[in-house]
Amino acid sequence: MTMNDILSWAAAQDVSKLSEFLKKDNHKPLICFGSGGSTATCRYIEMMYQAAGGFAKTVTPYTGCSLPPETLKLAKLLMISNSGHGVDIEQMAKYAFGCNPDNTASFSTDDSDDNKLKKILKHNFIFANNVEEGFVSTDSNIANFALFYKAFTGKDATLGDIALDLGEQYFTGIKHIMALHGPWGEAAAWNLECQMVESGVATCTVVDLKNFCHGRFIFPANHSGFRKTPADCLLVMFVTPREQPLVERLRKLLPEQIRIVELTSDNDSPIATLEFMIKETQLADKIAADNGQSLLNPNNPSGINKRYPRNQAFITDLRNAGPIKL
Repeated sequence: MTMNDILSWAAAQDVSKLSEFLKKDNHKPLICFGSGGSTATCRYIEMMYQAAGGFAKTVTPYTGCSLPPETLKLAKLLMISNSGHGVDIEQMAKYAFGCNPDNTASFSTDDSDDNKLKKILKHNFIFANNVEEGFVSTDSNIANFALFYKAFTGKDATLGDIALDLGEQYFTGIKHIMALHGPWGEAAAWNLECQMVESGVATCTVVDLKNFCHGRFIFPANHSGFRKTPADCLLVMFVTPREQPLVERLRKLLPEQIRIVELTSDNDSPIATLEFMIKETQLADKIAADNGQSLLNPNNPSGINKRYPRNQAFITDLRNAGPIKL
């Protein structure tokens, strides 16, 4: 599917029930649970929920299972899992539903019997997008973002053809990336982190533009060929009109040899995040290819396969450990 196909598919979906869940009782905090690539979707939801006047937080299922029941009872709880059958999200869903059944829901893209969340929760929002994915989520996350954009704003995510022009740039030898963002760039920055780290291409630190100025500028300066250090770091800046003045001042202060890619949007709204998602996915594909890797099928010398794990005993450990206490 092309990007326009994905956005057209999302525009055709009925998100009214999902929108109702997100908007009702917005005085309650919203906790979004997700792992891996789903955390980027969680952070997009988090930002839009807060822009609408609520408070939201992204939590992994592992951390979520340690939250006390009293915390879960006070919030709205949303499980994000494309497949709906990861053992960690299943355990989190069972725990959340036991604490707060009326305010616990899930979002998935798999409508098959393999989706265990369908059997655990009564509030399920399933959109079968038929996007073929590999090891790292790419197109499915863009589809998810488009659906939540529509659920929050009531508008279809419409964007023209977006082709990232990188000129003659090559990224061979890049081993470290710093993703600098403002509010609408944060979720896309976390998506880049997932794509780079899960493909084994590079480390990726996510930091907002101002926090970068609290010392994190030292790393790219020292990995830019300065005093014979390796030039193996790339700064990726997600820039809307809100961040443009800060970025212009910042670039004047940085050593000119630091490699920088600016991903820009003329929008200061949630649609900018979708635009960033499309651009950063093209960038991630290019960085991976230049370093002999693939986002869809990376080399994996470890003994762990996230799709077909051999040993998930930690779930039992987690259940037995119980919630944290003061």
